[in-house]
Amino acid sequence: MAATLPLTTSDISLMLRSGYSVPTIEGELATRHFADQLDEGKRNQLIKAGATTELLDAIESGNFSVPKDELEKSRRKMDEQTAERALMAERAKRNDTL
Repeated sequence: MAATLPLTTSDISLMLRSGYSVPTIEGELATRHFADQLDEGKRNQLIKAGATTELLDAIESGNFSVPKDELEKSRRKMDEQTAERALMAERAKRNDTL
């Protein structure tokens, strides 16, 4: 079974827009952690998606941050996943032109 990657701002935004409750999102954050830095733009993205002040404060507190000893491994896995998706998209594009 593949390891579950930490959540990103985009993941949390999608969860909020999909109707996940804040306690459910906090549970996922406690398990999977948060891989982003919450800058003003990302904070606004979450606010637009429906994040509560309490959720934003919990994320900003660092309580859900990826533990330092796991951070590099998680980032590497996320980069590999992004590269794999790009490769698959390129292959699909080539197949469409055949």
